[in-house]
Amino acid sequence: MRSAEIPDVLPALLPDRIVQLTEELTGGPAALYVIDIEGSSACRLTAAAGFPATIDISGALGPEAGRLAIDDIRDQLEAVVPNAEAAPLWVRCRATAVLVASQDQHGVLEEIGATVAPYFELASGYTDLIERCRRVRRTSAAAEVQQDLLAPRMTPIAGGEVAGSLLPAYDVGGDWFDHAENPEGAWLTVADAMGKGVRATAVSAIALAALRGARRSGDSLEECCQAVDDAVHEMAVAEPTFLTAVIATWHASSRTLAWVNCGHPAPLLMAADGTTEELCGPLSLPFGVAEPGTRHFERVQRNLATGDRVIFYSDGITERRTPSGRFGIDGLIGAVDTAADPSAAAVADAIEQAVMNASDDDISDDATQLVLRVD
Repeated sequence: MRSAEIPDVLPALLPDRIVQLTEELTGGPAALYVIDIEGSSACRLTAAAGFPATIDISGALGPEAGRLAIDDIRDQLEAVVPNAEAAPLWVRCRATAVLVASQDQHGVLEEIGATVAPYFELASGYTDLIERCRRVRRTSAAAEVQQDLLAPRMTPIAGGEVAGSLLPAYDVGGDWFDHAENPEGAWLTVADAMGKGVRATAVSAIALAALRGARRSGDSLEECCQAVDDAVHEMAVAEPTFLTAVIATWHASSRTLAWVNCGHPAPLLMAADGTTEELCGPLSLPFGVAEPGTRHFERVQRNLATGDRVIFYSDGITERRTPSGRFGIDGLIGAVDTAADPSAAAVADAIEQAVMNASDDDISDDATQLVLRVD
């Protein structure tokens, strides 16, 4: 295929060019869909006539689709465009968009999707067109910052995989999750800033920047915690604030999870043998509370086994109100048991769906999670 043409296209024109190229090579109408930031629908970015504007879906984590969501898109699409074929634009086991063709007589659609996927991923950093389509309504300023803070929702890592999500997508702000795989292992973090809205998001942005800066300088787990504490203290000069977090590292070769908990809910271990346990240990004060320079951060370590799943989460999940009280740890455990399969993405999706369905009321506090599954 003529992939040499793709890099020369202006980012804002790339979606139209992808669809045009697909139509030329498949011989029929085509469309390009992206997933909205809440993960509830696939939105038509550009297409010929005859393709629906939106497709209701399940299984996505925010604007990223794993195999569960792609299967759902295919099922929903078949009902409205019979015989249509869909090719995910896979980038590291997650689809950033879905290319649809009304026919694929030459069997080239998957190849087109694989070829254009990295260009499409890069293009979103140069134009608002793609992100505009991913928003079905206006985001608050805090939510917009929050969306930009987040790491990819799902990715394989050495010795396992991770998947994360955050609700609601269009409002609130203050929670975040982060992950990065370095030579020393994979870093995993879930955090929750005091309050809501712009102020909480500002604290979160500075705290995450401090963590990433320290991490990228090669600092240890404890040194990264100190960097976050210093940054939150600076934010607290004008107005008192704090941030809770669990900052962890996963070392695949030794199968060791190490973490520091600063005032945050304890991670939940759902072991392969069927047992469930909160990963407790020394609990430090939240970041920004103790006097600067007086902190001591104590790590805890635990060996994990194949099939173990660790859920890092914020209290917006367990404190979610239900008709009978609160979602709680029991609700979290029950949600994991309903996952379509043991993968991190399926577990994260099951938790997200359970939290949303727990009440007819809007989610009033960020509900954030990061799931580690050990291979």
